[in-house]
Amino acid sequence: SEKQAIATISKNDNEIDFYKKLASAITLRTSLERFLIEINNQYLMDKSLIRDAVLQHAPTDVVKQLNNTNPKKTLINKVLSIKQVKNAVWSQFGFPDDCDMPDLPTDYLYGALSEIIHNP
Repeated sequence: SEKQAIATISKNDNEIDFYKKLASAITLRTSLERFLIEINNQYLMDKSLIRDAVLQHAPTDVVKQLNNTNPKKTLINKVLSIKQVKNAVWSQFGFPDDCDMPDLPTDYLYGALSEIIHNP
């Protein structure tokens, strides 16, 4: 019947939307992670704007954690909330000052989405 066909189409559309959202979230999460890794790589360089800003403005315990070879991405993201560090990152990468950091849910940094990316 027509009602059943419409219900089936609607159900299929909802399933497609779900997978589109999941794929988009994975793409955003992967891009964000790569960006945060590159920020850390720049931080680890002896002479970088990012390193200078972190050493001047981040708490000592955060600096110690960042000196690990593979700090948590949530920590790097947290450091970006320090205005001077964000400005140094933007300057180092050549971003315009008025470019905002994407406001992504913390689910993009850890949890089930991380498991999907790192343990396919």
